[in-house]
Amino acid sequence: MLRHQLAVALRERPRVYSWLTWPDRAWLALLAGTLPVGRLAAMRLIVTPATILRWHRDIVRRRWARLSRRGRSGRPPVRRTVRSVVLQLARENESWGYRRIHGELACGVSELGHWS
Repeated sequence: MLRHQLAVALRERPRVYSWLTWPDRAWLALLAGTLPVGRLAAMRLIVTPATILRWHRDIVRRRWARLSRRGRSGRPPVRRTVRSVVLQLARENESWGYRRIHGELACGVSELGHWS
């Protein structure tokens, strides 16, 4: 961990204030997770342990956010048979709104147990 901090410091030496890139933050968070808390608190770090914990939380949050977006978001698609019945009811009964069509479908399913 100290070697990586030194590499960052040498890379950023011309600047007064050094900026850590995302790979630097991820690497330091990973290395800090392998050390015991007492040892981590005794080390001289270029950032506070609370900052490293925040970076770790951000990495975990981004990972789970990325996994949850994998094509499973949003409403599931409607079956073709249901779609065709809804469109047929809407064509045949122009004065019905979506609430009435929904009610008719719900009543028809409960009475018949399937689409007729």
